[in-house]
Amino acid sequence: MPVKNQPGPLTRYFAVWIVTALFCLNYAIPARATTDDSLYEVKARFNVKVPMRDGTLLSADIYLPDAQGTWPVLLMRTPYGNFDPQSGYWFAKRGYAVVLQDVRGKNDSYGEFNPFVNEAFDGYDTQQWCSRQLWSNGKLATFGGSYVGATQWLTASLAHESLTCMFPVVAASDFYRHWIYSGGAFALSFNTMWGALSISARVGQNMEAEPIDWKGLFNVLPLSDIPAMLGRETPWYGQWLSHPRYDEYWKELSIARKYEQIKAPAFNVGGWYDIFLEGTLENFSGMRSRGGSPEAREGSRLVIGPWFHGSSGTEVGQLDFGPASIIDSRQLQIDWFDYWLKGKENSLLDRPPVRLFVMGENKWRDFQSWPPRGTEPTEYFLHSNKGANSSFGDGTLDTTPPAGKEKVDRFTYDPANPVPTLGGNDCCRENIVPEGPYDQRPLEYRDDILIFTGEKLSSPLTVIGPVEVKLWAASSAVNTDFTAMLVDVYPDGRAINISSGIIRAPMREGLDTWNELTPGKEYEFTITLRPSANTFLPGHRIRLEISSSNFPRFARNLNTTGADIADKTEIVVARQQVLHNKGMASRIILPVLPVMQ
Repeated sequence: MPVKNQPGPLTRYFAVWIVTALFCLNYAIPARATTDDSLYEVKARFNVKVPMRDGTLLSADIYLPDAQGTWPVLLMRTPYGNFDPQSGYWFAKRGYAVVLQDVRGKNDSYGEFNPFVNEAFDGYDTQQWCSRQLWSNGKLATFGGSYVGATQWLTASLAHESLTCMFPVVAASDFYRHWIYSGGAFALSFNTMWGALSISARVGQNMEAEPIDWKGLFNVLPLSDIPAMLGRETPWYGQWLSHPRYDEYWKELSIARKYEQIKAPAFNVGGWYDIFLEGTLENFSGMRSRGGSPEAREGSRLVIGPWFHGSSGTEVGQLDFGPASIIDSRQLQIDWFDYWLKGKENSLLDRPPVRLFVMGENKWRDFQSWPPRGTEPTEYFLHSNKGANSSFGDGTLDTTPPAGKEKVDRFTYDPANPVPTLGGNDCCRENIVPEGPYDQRPLEYRDDILIFTGEKLSSPLTVIGPVEVKLWAASSAVNTDFTAMLVDVYPDGRAINISSGIIRAPMREGLDTWNELTPGKEYEFTITLRPSANTFLPGHRIRLEISSSNFPRFARNLNTTGADIADKTEIVVARQQVLHNKGMASRIILPVLPVMQ
């Protein structure tokens, strides 16, 4: 078999866990044994050049059953190196033509790489090329995760006639709202580790060997200097920084604005601690309500487990979710492809379309929709007497709204001393920035974190769905951030993060707007937290933490005027106020599932 160049360790790291980690899990659906007699021998062709409409040649590896006939095509387009014989041989043995392609400008493909921008038309042209090959039967599906999921969705909006179904894993729906920015804040750690470093890697480059002072790098100002500090030419990084609002640049790339154009049903797989969680959920619900065909609306499916962006075992962060959390996604894929591409009847579409792993109770539950029907929005209000600062404060959380004027909670946000990131929905280097569920107690001594804690629960309380905080607050700055974190406090004192969010204050009326604050004036801010599914067990407590930073998950707001962030260096200290009075009741709204469900 011919030998291909293989990517360096860091590139392989991103590629392997995206393409195989979630695919090699153990699912709670009985696997069907396949006898060796039913498997095909496989022939492989490497570095086959596929022409695009502008003449650029993209490299594809092709795996075919070594037998007469035509086959449905499985297509994966990736920037991480298309050398994936594990997937190629596995599917080809089962009667599929497998095409694994390097996207434009990456590895063995020609052209200039620019994240997201060329994937729609390049993907369409590749699907057109596949459909015209003698080994194709005219039906095609796409598969893969993360950026490879993005290549699927972007192309799907063009609706090539051969595209029959998709299997996107941990895929975003909108590159501004759920990738480069969140709540208007630049996703610094991910955009740096992925956008400025790994996605710029060259084949064979040993990125692990490069000594990088990550703490120092994240603190670099201005932000536009970061790629140069890494020795990288990444023009897209500057492009992202130059569009800090949700403008036409981002809207044109948005998948969520194009569901009506997408006709192929999608099987969406994601994780509660995945960086693209909101996108996975939005892609599913958007297709169910607005998909461009009956098959897309009725056939799309969703599975969300307790994983971050590449979990492959029961341990995620500092929790072990047990053997029930493991799935066999390979079996899901082959069932999905067999049904749509080969017309094989199986039980996959007989089950409810939504399967969610409910943390806390650590069990899978099935639903007919996302969000699940029947949840009751339940408000938990913030209170304090002396002050909610740190774990030594007296902040409380309950379902009773404030009856009058209560004490104003105050804290100081200094961008030179931000609250460190400790777990959550980040990606993709745990040893650099912790991901997933983590005990927050090491941070709860800080005075710039307001902590509001409920009483011990006497019965389980299951929260499934979107979570948001309505925060009445004021600042001494014209521009600042507010953050919120939902925490499950265990009887032994552990404070495990469940969900978090951030809002850039001048964007409180919309991510495409910019209205700076009047210092000292009270405003109501809506902080959208990541959706979740968690049962707070008896003896546990619900906790809400409010601050103004989560660094380096998000770039620090320097509290200075103007939306532009690329070249700012001046730091201003902000003095923040959080109110919980009658008429200005700060609260978290939880979607509570009644006990009978």
